[in-house]
Amino acid sequence: MSVKPAVKHELHACQQQVSLLLDSQREQRSIGMDSETLQPDALLAFFTERNLPFAYYVRSCSGIAIGEVSAYEKNIATLNMYMAHLRATEKAQIDNTIATLNEYKTRNQAIGLSADTLRPDRFMSFFAVRELPFAMYVPQGERALGDPSAYERNIRVLEHSLATLQA
Repeated sequence: MSVKPAVKHELHACQQQVSLLLDSQREQRSIGMDSETLQPDALLAFFTERNLPFAYYVRSCSGIAIGEVSAYEKNIATLNMYMAHLRATEKAQIDNTIATLNEYKTRNQAIGLSADTLRPDRFMSFFAVRELPFAMYVPQGERALGDPSAYERNIRVLEHSLATLQA
């Protein structure tokens, strides 16, 4: 089973690759393979790990030429499309979670732990994967773990996360 990195980490990694591509383009460095050894490089590995199409541009010392100069722009465009997809998917998941939190709020339902089993619920996991602080609220008759303001605090955290994601 593979675990996807948090979206913010993945976006940061993609932005680093875009910077690497821009630097390589300025210096007309090979991308996809080392120009001397013709061994695959880290940029190719990054694209391959994500099943993203990759355009090579290699000019080896021995005169071998692979690909076109446009490969830099093609790869940057691929990363930009991938990042847009990540942002859109994450936005949809956050919007859905906010809507669910609002539903739970209207019913005064437990968030963080199942009221019946006291086991972590999907909200706990959702926030954990994103490394976001989470406020728990589990009403238990006269007592409660946390308080009802947890719904709004969690919604604010998600709205803030969404705002930083779009930046």
